[in-house]
Amino acid sequence: MLLVGGLIRVKMHYEEMPDPNQAYMIVPNHTSQVDIVTLTAKLHLYFNFMAKAELERIPVFGIWFRTIDIAVERKDARKAALAYRKALNWIEAGNSMVIFPEGTIASQVPKMIKFKDGPFRMAIEKQIPLLPVTIIGNWQVMPDQGVFEGRPGIVHQYVHKAIPTKGLTLNDIETVKEQVFQVISDKLQANGY
Repeated sequence: MLLVGGLIRVKMHYEEMPDPNQAYMIVPNHTSQVDIVTLTAKLHLYFNFMAKAELERIPVFGIWFRTIDIAVERKDARKAALAYRKALNWIEAGNSMVIFPEGTIASQVPKMIKFKDGPFRMAIEKQIPLLPVTIIGNWQVMPDQGVFEGRPGIVHQYVHKAIPTKGLTLNDIETVKEQVFQVISDKLQANGY
């Protein structure tokens, strides 16, 4: 409803079609409050989000988020560890997981901020492929300025070739994290950002 009512079109671009029977750690850049909506509407895989607990407090959306996704209380280490274990269990059950590796929306989007280790650690622990996604245009149709406002436009989501983690160890987190960062950064640069 948000996309149709807001006259927002989402165009998908695939380097390689992901296998719908494979669990992935989906790692997109984070640019707008509408990222979750555009991914959910157009990325045709079964997945859950792991995101900040503040999303539970958004009217209507919070109900939906609480029922199918994993909320992380970032300021409570015990609750964050429980959420991490829950996410690992969901992956083990064959579900893909979306985690924004930046952890938040950067103040100067589309410029990305340093990636956190969490999604890469999970992917390596469970030996599932990483699926980088570059989102372009969400910050223009719905900027993250503390108020819920938007404008019509076109969003592009580039689903990159999956990066395998089979055989990698936790010592490889920095390498694979940099690889994903570079893939997304290159696509942003290729589109003038």
